[in-house]
Amino acid sequence: MLEKNLKSIGLNNNEVKVYLTLLETGTNKASFVAKFSEIPKTTVLDILNSLNKKGFITKIKKKNAYYFTAYEPDRIIKLLEKEEEELKKRKEKMKKVIPLLKNLQDVKSSKPKIEYLEGQDGLVEAFEDTLKIKNKNIYCYGCVDSQAVALPNAFPEYFEKRVKRKISTTCLIPATKPSLAECLLNDQKHLRRSYFIPGEMVLPMEINIYDDTTNIASFDDKFAVIIKSKPVADCMRNLFQLAFEGAEKYDKKIRQETDIDEMKKFWKKWKRVRKSPSAQKVK
Repeated sequence: MLEKNLKSIGLNNNEVKVYLTLLETGTNKASFVAKFSEIPKTTVLDILNSLNKKGFITKIKKKNAYYFTAYEPDRIIKLLEKEEEELKKRKEKMKKVIPLLKNLQDVKSSKPKIEYLEGQDGLVEAFEDTLKIKNKNIYCYGCVDSQAVALPNAFPEYFEKRVKRKISTTCLIPATKPSLAECLLNDQKHLRRSYFIPGEMVLPMEINIYDDTTNIASFDDKFAVIIKSKPVADCMRNLFQLAFEGAEKYDKKIRQETDIDEMKKFWKKWKRVRKSPSAQKVK
């Protein structure tokens, strides 16, 4: 636990070992620290200099030899507070610089700007990007169960964030039970127009088209690609419009064949488990 906490504030394994050695043994030369910590002396010297720069230890020279001493543990809090204050100052400076950087940005360039995001945090960041278009509409292909399983801490809260920004969405929705229940019962509340398509068309993917942006997320592979390009977004938007027209026949049939009362019962069960691994098994 002690080592883990020290690592969390920016020390690596060897720095932790050397720092704790000095705390336990007091003031010593690098050769003693190397022997006690079982780290080669040449490596220990680099680590001691690094700890000294970070403010965890001090060094003094006595008779042509350097001696190292660990600062009192209370000093760590002061160091963190200093870093926090410096970070705050840098953020304030960046806020002043960002408008200037945006002026330099080649916004008129026809070249697409592509951003690749990885992992669960990357997926969340990709969905957050869709919330930058207040009072506009998103074209979407997506599936509620895929969202819930891949990002249990982001959905359904994402729908509420979108509604607060008055962002509507027009969606192609594979007719899985969770998607049918969410959309049939909550479309109006969530500012969504759903076009249901056969459930076998479900993929662990989501596509969102908004403004000049095409946002493609893969839930299985945990990555997202954000393409900022008006021609690409316009092309995808045209394809979606054709898809919506083609989906009308499926949508009408699926709605007619779906029992709303059954969906309400299912929804109560789904709401209880959608944030757990068992959500994958609820059909």
